[in-house]
Amino acid sequence: MFGVPSDVDFKFLLGAQLDAIDQFDQGFILRLSNGRTIQVEGGYHVFGVNLAGSPATLTDLVSQRVARVQVSSRSELQIVFTPRITLTLYDDSPDYECIVIDPEGIVI
Repeated sequence: MFGVPSDVDFKFLLGAQLDAIDQFDQGFILRLSNGRTIQVEGGYHVFGVNLAGSPATLTDLVSQRVARVQVSSRSELQIVFTPRITLTLYDDSPDYECIVIDPEGIVI
């Protein structure tokens, strides 16, 4: 709905480990080791391969650390985890917030 804010420095996510993924009807919540959460109700795509050499899934990200965060467009936030698995989150609805990062209160 709002798009990725241009003035946010996402360094606070770097090095955090993904501890858990909570699924709910409209999406999921990523729970990070640094106390932050990322609630996702929009589209997403996981790109990369897991340790077995198969296409990576969302659950392959658990226990992995955030290596890089980049804004690829006003409607896309990419989170790169070790070992080189990218989670792209999309702001794909004009009607509601697709991504919320707390406790910072960043709404995308």
